[in-house]
Amino acid sequence: MRNNSILLILLLLAAPLYAAKPLDSIVAVVNDGVILKSELDETMASARQTLKSRKLEIPAESVLQQQVLGSLIIKHLQLAMAARMNLSIDDGMLNQSLENFARQNKLKNIAELKKQQTARGINWDRFREEFREEVLISQLQATIIRRQVNVSQQEVDHYLASLQAQGQVSVEYHWAHILITPPAAATSEQIANSGKQAKALQQQLQQGGDFAKSAVSHSRDRNALKGGDMGWATAGQLPSLFNSVIPQLKPGEVSLVLRSPSGFHIVKLLEVRNNTRQGLTMEQLNNSVRATLERRKFDEQLEQWLLQTRDDAYVEIRL
Repeated sequence: MRNNSILLILLLLAAPLYAAKPLDSIVAVVNDGVILKSELDETMASARQTLKSRKLEIPAESVLQQQVLGSLIIKHLQLAMAARMNLSIDDGMLNQSLENFARQNKLKNIAELKKQQTARGINWDRFREEFREEVLISQLQATIIRRQVNVSQQEVDHYLASLQAQGQVSVEYHWAHILITPPAAATSEQIANSGKQAKALQQQLQQGGDFAKSAVSHSRDRNALKGGDMGWATAGQLPSLFNSVIPQLKPGEVSLVLRSPSGFHIVKLLEVRNNTRQGLTMEQLNNSVRATLERRKFDEQLEQWLLQTRDDAYVEIRL
């Protein structure tokens, strides 16, 4: 009896401790897997930090939550697919990728990268495992998409001819992108509504609206949380939909709404620069052009594949 009384007292004393730590909840079911609230919260915190470091305005909590959850759904689908294909990244491959990443960011080694991330308040073990997942996803994408990409010598020759006409000077464009997508299996009315949303947004942007802020809040492109920033590209590297549009824009200008099977697109030209290719041998030039065209086709195929993967999945949101 006395032992039972002691046990009861211990349980009562422990109750507040357990009450202070609510059970993790499921925020989304993705095929056979789940996304937990703790993962969503941690990823949202990381997204806020990224936006802050890029000097981008953090959107309303509900908007950020929607964007982050969307990216987590795509991430989980790809990681599950990689597991089914028995793809993995061991510690040796991870360390090599981290070394390369450190050098790309003008750091000497992984130790300096760790010091940098820790100084920013980022947990190193979490950073390392998230980096492993990103490398694994890149490996998956290369495995699936690369075999669908083929560049003919005729395409290379055509691009070389245009390059030679420019005196071996290749113009590079720094651009940004917003993608508005209708729901999966959308009706004609839903597609029309998405088109109207894109048109209204484009008009706001032409009148001086903040493109980066709008991308963070509205875009479904994988670079949305980077303010839609797509980096630098030559005309040959730009997706086919944009390679005749962006060169016609002036820095700071926004395009009209463009339509593709993926949805509705708005692009903005940020900067322009010239990059000479003089001094390269014909073989080097040929290889460089082929790589440029392969990258463009890869990015186009990847966008389509990601959207199709999301549309084909069973997803149940439980927020």
